[in-house]
Amino acid sequence: MQHKLAAFFAKHLLSGNDTEENRILLTYGIEIFLNEFLKFLLVMALGVIFGYWKITLLSTVYILVIRQILGGRHFESNVLCTLYTILSAFLLPSVVSNINVSSKILLFLIAVEIVMVLLFCSYEENTECRSYKRSVTAVLTFLVFLFISYKVGGIRFVGSMTSAHLLVEIMCIKIFPHQTNDEGMV
Repeated sequence: MQHKLAAFFAKHLLSGNDTEENRILLTYGIEIFLNEFLKFLLVMALGVIFGYWKITLLSTVYILVIRQILGGRHFESNVLCTLYTILSAFLLPSVVSNINVSSKILLFLIAVEIVMVLLFCSYEENTECRSYKRSVTAVLTFLVFLFISYKVGGIRFVGSMTSAHLLVEIMCIKIFPHQTNDEGMV
């Protein structure tokens, strides 16, 4: 269905002078956009239906940004990607926003997550080398989103953002230990 819709759009966007290669590339790009947009709509619909749209939106944007900073990790299956997105951007942050966690425990968890980013999520694509610039950028981004979360929803949203970040780290460490790049190549 997505392929047919993407091919339809590509056909109408391209002029008659474009090559078959350009048509294929544009169709592929539109397919990716439609796929990601549908995931976004699904996650946001869940957030709106269950009354967690703010934390769902913050978590979704954070995951998109931090995933790019940490090397654009991908799942091999779109189903796994969709389930991961629902879990990390909606389900876990929504559940955690209803749990009262003390500030001391939350600060401890944030410190552990920062250390984990510095140790495990800083590899350059297709190498064993660490990118400390990438690590520092990821940590600063995490802290900025924690601040935004606190301003939007208080300490409960900080806990939710921390849980979303934890799932990003698990994806970096366990599922894809520095083995993929933005093109999804393993």
